[in-house]
Amino acid sequence: MTKTVFLSGCGGGYDLFGALPHYFKIKAHGDCDITLINYTFTTRDLLTKYSRHLTTILYRVEPIQNAAWLTDEIYFPEQRLANEIQVPIYAILCNHQDTRIELIVEAYEYLIAKRTIDEIILFDCGCDVLLTGKEQRLGTPVEDMSHARAVQLLSSNEVKSKIIAVIGTNIDVGHGVIQSDIDDRLAALAPGAIFTWSLQYEHDEHVRRYVEIVSRCSPSHTIVHSLVCAALQGHRGYYLPDHLKSRIHKSVVPLTDETCVCTGYHFDDVMRDNVYLERLEPCMNLKQVLNTIYYRNEISIDESSTKQVISSLKNNKDEKSVIM
Repeated sequence: MTKTVFLSGCGGGYDLFGALPHYFKIKAHGDCDITLINYTFTTRDLLTKYSRHLTTILYRVEPIQNAAWLTDEIYFPEQRLANEIQVPIYAILCNHQDTRIELIVEAYEYLIAKRTIDEIILFDCGCDVLLTGKEQRLGTPVEDMSHARAVQLLSSNEVKSKIIAVIGTNIDVGHGVIQSDIDDRLAALAPGAIFTWSLQYEHDEHVRRYVEIVSRCSPSHTIVHSLVCAALQGHRGYYLPDHLKSRIHKSVVPLTDETCVCTGYHFDDVMRDNVYLERLEPCMNLKQVLNTIYYRNEISIDESSTKQVISSLKNNKDEKSVIM
């Protein structure tokens, strides 16, 4: 019997690319109906012009043959990925003005289409989705947690199994997260981990294909995946790929074996320790989500980091790239 699976980029940007090794692996088995979804920083104007508008913030991006307009300066990872793997990508708009949690739910309900989905896996490159809100410093949780909250609101009749997968958890030290907090969180979650996959570039064709696709999809737009791919190719320490040097002068992320690990957890195991998730109301937009997360008595706030997050949201940019 065919298994229905949603693979979804959790926190915006190129997060869906982190699902590619898993996508190629399960696709090779031939017994899954897979839908690829990305929470996207691509502008509404681009999505409206080049894709099909399905719900308030959901778009279907089809592979295209003539992509001369898609120059390296244009930020549109979903179109690049669709062209590479020749399957449609569903893009959920992540925009501080237009996106509300209930509209993310609406997008998923459209894709579910009154079925019961066997499994949804949210992929985060970094560790934002794992953090509880009690850490010394938070990274860039607005996108990840608005998305996670929407998925939490999907009923068990709609989705049987919900999983969170993370790759390159130490990457978020570049966003201010303290490494010891990452280590403590990983240790707390380790007993319940569903899988731990040490990605091997030399010995795994699916991993190599992921790295090759990132390299062809304007990698200067994704600091996060550029660093993960560099680590997979054997680089360690504060290595900085050449194509990123026009954006950042010095990396603050040490590439280690941890950068190459993908780990999966049961959704509820991750979310039960979060101190603010239940406060995120369906009617909230992303600015309200940000205020709920950051302006609380329970956590210390890094004011400069928070200002950068707000600025990036207002400009509808990839905050994960802006802040690192």
